[in-house]
Amino acid sequence: MTENRIHRLPSIVIDRIAAGEVIEGPASVVKELVENAVDAGCTSVKIQTRSGGLQEIVIQDNGRGILFDDLPVSIERHATSKIQSLEDIESILSFGFRGEALASIASVSLLGIQSRAESDEVGGFLESRGGQILKHERKVTAPGTLIRVQDLFFAVPARKKFLKSEKSESLKILKEIRKIALANPSISFDYLRDGQEYVSYPATSDSLDRILQVFPSEERSRWIPISQSIDEIELNGFIGAPDSAKANRDSQYAFVNSRAVDVKYLSFLIKRAYGDLIPQGLHAPAVLFYRISPGLVDVNVHPAKKEIRFLDESKLHTLTIRAIQRALSSGPVTFSQRTLDRNFKPVSTSENLEPTLLTPLQVEKSHTSTSVSFAPASQQGFVNTNKTTLGGKSRESHEEMPKHLRQMGVVLGTYILAEGEDGLYLIDQHTAHERVNYEKKRRQLKDLRHQRQALLHPIVIKLPLDEMQMIQSQNSVLAESGFLVEPISNDSCVVREIPLYIEPGTEGDTLRHVVQRILDGETAINIFDEYAAMKACKASIKRNDVVAPEILSHILEDLMRCEDPTRCPHGRPTIVRISREALDRLFMRS
Repeated sequence: MTENRIHRLPSIVIDRIAAGEVIEGPASVVKELVENAVDAGCTSVKIQTRSGGLQEIVIQDNGRGILFDDLPVSIERHATSKIQSLEDIESILSFGFRGEALASIASVSLLGIQSRAESDEVGGFLESRGGQILKHERKVTAPGTLIRVQDLFFAVPARKKFLKSEKSESLKILKEIRKIALANPSISFDYLRDGQEYVSYPATSDSLDRILQVFPSEERSRWIPISQSIDEIELNGFIGAPDSAKANRDSQYAFVNSRAVDVKYLSFLIKRAYGDLIPQGLHAPAVLFYRISPGLVDVNVHPAKKEIRFLDESKLHTLTIRAIQRALSSGPVTFSQRTLDRNFKPVSTSENLEPTLLTPLQVEKSHTSTSVSFAPASQQGFVNTNKTTLGGKSRESHEEMPKHLRQMGVVLGTYILAEGEDGLYLIDQHTAHERVNYEKKRRQLKDLRHQRQALLHPIVIKLPLDEMQMIQSQNSVLAESGFLVEPISNDSCVVREIPLYIEPGTEGDTLRHVVQRILDGETAINIFDEYAAMKACKASIKRNDVVAPEILSHILEDLMRCEDPTRCPHGRPTIVRISREALDRLFMRS
């Protein structure tokens, strides 16, 4: 019987294994080489591919270039100009730093590097096949670097066999170029596919301009800016208007310190922030840029740097939801004409007069987004991670609300139909009543907000272990909000004091609700607003409730007097206006 001895692998096998970790296909080659060009300080990158990158990939940049003597070292494993010591890894901000990309590419292709460093009068050329250097010579060349990769995966035919079609590989390449281009608007990117110009992204100083280059079908007005920070994490970027949601996630991008990464649960976080503003199964576009102190992230987790590890993931999740919700509630939420054409269609009748057939509305398309709008709902105060914003008085003035709405009944058991002097109004009977009750409840309890009461008979509450741990970690937040809670075992705590505004008998439910919110990632619960919103919701009419017309009229009158009549306390819209002009257009009236 032969013993299975442990032995060192030959260097060529090591290189091929490393190539398998870093280079999954032509798109991986393009990603690594373009990121190197960006790290080299270039202002323009030209990408050319043939046969989906399998026949040839050429990346040309005008960056700092490579010194002649460094060319052979550049294709050795673990050779890099980006780090010098272990400490450098902790603060790395460049794209590539492992020193594996060029070595991995060289080991599975015919590789040519033509480069001239800033300090060299004459450049150099290096050619290798399967990692073995064939040429290294001086060559007159322009400043910058040109890398040509041919016959990819010639040495590992098994890998080549599992690649997709040329069209699929080209699409993957385009996606990688898009990611890098979105993160670097000041650099121009040109992509030629099989000798034909495919996409071109001119350099710009405006990140929204670059987004519009990458997504030309979207209108500028359909992108909503976001900006917020928590401690050492800052988030900026743009999200799509609710009606720009799509059936796929292809328009959702996240960048951490300018590096495109897969943020865990990103799509879920975006969906949660939008709440009921987008239908189930659709996904809102988002281009999110996180700026995080390098010491709070580990970028050395994945060989291809697709994933990174966060020191405080829950804080990042909270920031994402907050920033999106704040943006959605700080200005007009509008429907584009495209949405009107899709959702508002005239009824035509068949010959037997059954009014059931819907036909597409043939009207001239508009590039504006002013036909149907929610009034602005800028709010200040607590941001609710479940829906949108809990808040009181608006930061900005509202679009002028109608002085009077004539209530005309309820449609679909949910929406109050009303006529105003400037158009037709649809009001969600539950969210409208909820806003009215919320503001009333806040006024009623305002004087009790900062007072607390001791319980004659402290309440013992049993909670799961994770919730008990959360209570202990957030005890100061609870104390500031009027709760005195003491853990008495691994799964139990005793509530000794509660805010004065809380009704007797609801202490346990309120505390459980707050604990669940903290577990969902919220770190600064405003329990007063939470409580007022919870009481308002329970006291409000619901969908399909039959309500007398005079009560509906009173709700509308009270809504018009609210500090923010446009949103319920959770951020959902209360009222939609369809202007007279929009109605005329829908029915093709001049």
